Amino acid sequence: TISAVTTTSGGFLTPSGTCSLGASIPTGGSCTIDVVFAPSSPGAVVGTLLVSHNATPSTSIVSLSAFATAAELSAGSHPLLVAADCTRLLSGNQAIAALTIQDADMQQVADMLKTTNPAHAYQVFARAPLNVMWWLRSQGGSINMVTVGAAVHESNHEIDTALRLTCNTDRIARLLLNGAVQRTDLVTGNGSTANYSIAGETVPAALKSGLRYATYITGAASASGNDFPVLLDELNAYTGATEFEVGLLSDPVFNMLRANGDFNAGGQADFMLYALAYLKAARLNHPSSYAAIKSQAGTLQYIQTVWTQAEANLAALYPFTLISGAGGIVISKDTLAAAYSSDFLAELDLLGIAHQPASAWATTYLR
Repeated sequence: TISAVTTTSGGFLTPSGTCSLGASIPTGGSCTIDVVFAPSSPGAVVGTLLVSHNATPSTSIVSLSAFATAAELSAGSHPLLVAADCTRLLSGNQAIAALTIQDADMQQVADMLKTTNPAHAYQVFARAPLNVMWWLRSQGGSINMVTVGAAVHESNHEIDTALRLTCNTDRIARLLLNGAVQRTDLVTGNGSTANYSIAGETVPAALKSGLRYATYITGAASASGNDFPVLLDELNAYTGATEFEVGLLSDPVFNMLRANGDFNAGGQADFMLYALAYLKAARLNHPSSYAAIKSQAGTLQYIQTVWTQAEANLAALYPFTLISGAGGIVISKDTLAAAYSSDFLAELDLLGIAHQPASAWATTYLR
C-alpha cells in the first residue's frame, strides 16, 4: 500500500498517476507516476523520486535528472491540463467558441492553424492553447513548420494523457485526432499488452537504426508503462502533426514557413512500420497481447481511423517530398517499402483493417 510519493527536488513535480496515497498494488502489479520537469533556473537538475509503502524495503527510490534551457524558462511555467479543462478537452464542437485569445502571438498562431489545418492542428490548439504556446516559446518563440509541428505534436500528447488520467478514471486510452476523441478499449499500464519494444523483434535488421528506433523501440524497454496504447499515442501524434505539415505546405501564403528534413512526416512513416512490427511480434510471440488487441472493437476501429489518415497524409505529401536532391520533406523509401511489404500488410488484413496496396505508391514513394 502506497503511503507517500515525494521528490527531493523542486525541479520535479508529481501531479498525477495511479500510485496515489492509499493505493494498493497487488503482487506482480504496477502503478504509474507522472513526473513533470519544472525547473527554476537553466542547467542540469537532479533529484530523487521516493515512493513509501509497506513492502520491504519500505521506500522505492528512482533517480531523476534533466536539463533546462534558457528558452524553456523564458516560456514560463509549463501549463498543466487539469479537471477544469476536461469539458473543453472532450468537446466535439469544431469551433470551440469559448477559446480566449490572450495576445497577438496567440492570435497569429490561431489564425495560421485555423487556415492551414482546421481539422486537427487547430483542434489541438483550441483545446490546449496555453500548452501549444508554451511549446513554441520553449523552442525560442519562432514560428515555422518545425516549431509549430513540434508544439502540435507534444500538446496532442498532453491532451491524450489528460483524457486518460484526468478526465476519466478507467485509464482507457483516448486519442484526439481530427477534432474527435477516439476511444480505444486499451487500458494503459495494466499489463494487458506487452511493452512496445517487442516491435524490435520483427523490424527488419536494416531498419534497426536511427534516433527514433533508439529512442522509442530500444529505449521503450526500460519503462514498464510503455505498452501498445503508448505506441498508438505516438503514431497518433505524428499522424496529426503530419496533417498540419501537409496543410502548411499546401497553403500559398503559409508555405513560406516551410522547412526541409525528416520531421513529423518521417516519424509517421516510422511509426506505421513500428505498429505493424508490434502486431506481428504480438501475434507470433506474445499471444495474450495479440488476443487482447484482436478482441477489442474500439481498438481496431481506432487503428483503422489513424491508418486511413496516415495514408491520406502520404498521398497529399508526396509533391513536397525530397526528390532528386531538391529540398523537401524526407520520408524513407526503405521504411515505406517494409511497411507495405506483403509480410507486414498481412497483419492489417488479419485484423480486418482496410489499407492501400503497395501498388498505390508504385509511381511515387516506391518507384
